[in-house]
Amino acid sequence: MKLKKYFCVILIVVLFLSACQSMPVNTSPDSELPDLSFYRQQDRGEFFIETADYYYYLYNKMIYVSAKDNPAFYFLCSKPDCPHGGKDCNAYGGCAIGYWNGHLYSALLEGETPSVVQMDLDGSNHKEVAEIVLPLDANGSEGGSYTFYFHNGGIFYDVRNTSDFLFYLDLKTGETKPLLKGVLGTSDWLSSDLRFSGEKLILSIQGKNGIDTLYTCDIPSGEANKVENFSSFRWIGSVEGDMLYYYDKDRAAFCEYNLTAKEKKIALQLDYSGGAAYYDSEYIYLRTWDDEDSGKKGLSIFDRNYQFIQRIELQGNLDFRYDAQDKLIFTDLPSQKATKYLPKSAIGTGEAELLPMEDPYSYR
Repeated sequence: MKLKKYFCVILIVVLFLSACQSMPVNTSPDSELPDLSFYRQQDRGEFFIETADYYYYLYNKMIYVSAKDNPAFYFLCSKPDCPHGGKDCNAYGGCAIGYWNGHLYSALLEGETPSVVQMDLDGSNHKEVAEIVLPLDANGSEGGSYTFYFHNGGIFYDVRNTSDFLFYLDLKTGETKPLLKGVLGTSDWLSSDLRFSGEKLILSIQGKNGIDTLYTCDIPSGEANKVENFSSFRWIGSVEGDMLYYYDKDRAAFCEYNLTAKEKKIALQLDYSGGAAYYDSEYIYLRTWDDEDSGKKGLSIFDRNYQFIQRIELQGNLDFRYDAQDKLIFTDLPSQKATKYLPKSAIGTGEAELLPMEDPYSYR
């Protein structure tokens, strides 16, 4: 199969790589959490993985790793004198990375056959385990634009410029099948990230009329069901049972939607517009920028009952980037170098000071 055209939709900026120290990684199964490490909504186009002892993230096709107790990111490569500059490096991760069953996985679109590669947690033992099926577009050529999502032993990826643009690759079997077949048109667009509830997939699709439509899809059968049209539906935060929690950017409102009863309510209306919200089991993090009506770039933190806890003003080029189990990780723009973190234990204590992250090497 020949790949003629591809674009991997990941938020990237130019990164100049330099040599770094190698970092040992414990690959013992005892060091693993249950399979909670997958592409998550708060990562906003990046790929962040968390195991019991380490963090991993993908940037500019390279994988970085940090111990959780002493955060400092290194290339995931222990090859002596490796320049860490290409796909021969053990840290090379391609377009996307995920975790399942004690291994890291990467999606590689280069070469004659785009494929999924499995590797150990220290970046060693790369091997191809599945082919990435690329459909033909209307003019008979392969390719298009791709976004990948990892979840519980499967890879979901959308392929633009084709009517069958959402696929599911089962890592357990290596089989690929289309989802939402007959539902999506070539002018439709996934307007927000995929969410999962058991064996169901929840997603929002924006049609050419600009209307967002919420769908659920049964993953085993691929059967899709339309739930409801939304005039404004931008940030799906979390799906918990029958409840979908999201942030309406246009109204600056935290909303809840019951998927069974098809009932929506506004849980909290804010007094400014804009922003983007990200949810975890304890908190909601609302990012605002200098050009929003709020006037300043910062991070407002609410509990899951929508009670405001505190706001952190983000000075200079600092940006909230990753939400780990026990800390928030901040990066500098435009380099996206991880430079500071905030222990979640400090949230709401009055001592929520951003701590500097040890810098073992320079990306620049």
